[in-house]
Amino acid sequence: MLNHQLVESYRFGPQITMLENELYTEQEEHKKDILKLSQQILDMQTQVSDLEQQVEHLNVEHGIQGEDLEQANETIKELEQALSRMAQERLALRNRLEQIVKEKDSIQAQHDEWRHYAEQLEQGLNRPQSPKKK
Repeated sequence: MLNHQLVESYRFGPQITMLENELYTEQEEHKKDILKLSQQILDMQTQVSDLEQQVEHLNVEHGIQGEDLEQANETIKELEQALSRMAQERLALRNRLEQIVKEKDSIQAQHDEWRHYAEQLEQGLNRPQSPKKK
């Protein structure tokens, strides 16, 4: 039996060596592929981490912008309310001014009447009086 093994190893020896070499080459290529894939995974994990940080930064920025927008909207609302109050006050002042102008005109008319009356009285007093009839 030992002879038979020797004959077979002599006969299949080069084929076995070739297959072993091919297997070794395949294993080395496989190791290289695994290393490449491992590096790609690490690179992708780094990219994912960077993207997560960017998303977090954007969320914070968006939150700040959201707060800024909310504050701006609140300011706009307050300004609109103030503008509305000022418009109402302006209307009230305009109405009051019209009322005062009417009162002034009325007082002026009364004043003019009294002045005219006073002038008539003065003219009446300054006229020579005719002698009284007995």
